[in-house]
This record gives sequence, C-alpha cells and structure tokens, in this order.
Amino acid sequence: MSVEQKIIDNSIEPIKGLAPRAAKAMKAPDTGVKILIPGAANVIRDCATVTTLYLPMRLYGAFKDPVEILKTKITRAEVEALVTRGTSNPESRQLSILMYADASKKLLSSKQPVNSPSPVPAPVVKPIDDIYGDYDNYTAAPEPEPQPKLDMNVNEASMIDVICEAFQAK
Repeated sequence: MSVEQKIIDNSIEPIKGLAPRAAKAMKAPDTGVKILIPGAANVIRDCATVTTLYLPMRLYGAFKDPVEILKTKITRAEVEALVTRGTSNPESRQLSILMYADASKKLLSSKQPVNSPSPVPAPVVKPIDDIYGDYDNYTAAPEPEPQPKLDMNVNEASMIDVICEAFQAK
C-alpha cells in the first residue's frame, strides 16, 4: 500500500470517497454519462486525473496533526517509495515536502524546551467618559522568539530519515 492510500484510508473527510470514482473516471470517462460533445470526455478524464493526483495532498492538509494521525501507520519502504517517486513526479514531491516539513517541526518542537509565555497585563478599566484612556496603559506583548528555519534543500536519504523518525515508520 502507498502513503497516499494510507492518507486516504485514515481521513475522515467525506471527499475521500472521490478516490475510487476518480480512478474509474480516469480510465472510462463515459461511465454513467452520455458524452454529447467529444471534448467532454477529455474534461472528465482530466478532472479525474487531477483528483487522483492531488486528493491525498488535500486530505493530508485537512489532518489536524498529520504526524500523530499517521504515526506508526506508514512503513519506511512506503516513505522511500514516495520520496523516490518525487524525483519524477511533482505530486509525490509536494506531498513528501509537506510530510518532511511537518516531521521536522514535530521533531524540533520535541527537542526544544517549552517556554511559557509571559502574561499580557489586563487593560485598566477607566470610566466611560475617558474613551481613549486604555491606550496609554497598554503594553505590547513581547516579541516571540524566532523559530529555527527548516532546511528544505535536503537529500532524499535525509528526507526519508526525518519523515520515518517523526512518523515512527518501521
């Protein structure tokens, strides 16, 4: 099974039901419809093709926490196949980059100490006749600490290792 299929299988989005129908329409665009204009079959086939190619990415993006949802559900061999396909297939490349970014963020956040944000002072309530009074007592929240940037120029082996580590792929 592929990573894309596991994304579809683990999604709760109703749109995931398009996957088998789009696969069928790619091969036989006239299934269930009468084609009156020859170009309509091409439109149906191409829409089904785009759906088949990009539906896993759409469903992955809809996960609240894709790393947690897919953790232990994908294998190293499936990740390797996805990343390898990405060298010649832009859809697989985009999905592997998304997964790499999420995996990197998850691994970085698990290795950094959690800083509790300093409380923002509550605004001072002034009488109603001074409608601008709160403005001079307001102090801005402190600037957040800069987050480390992800290196998106990684080789395939590094990408596979990071994705497998975060998703606990065996």
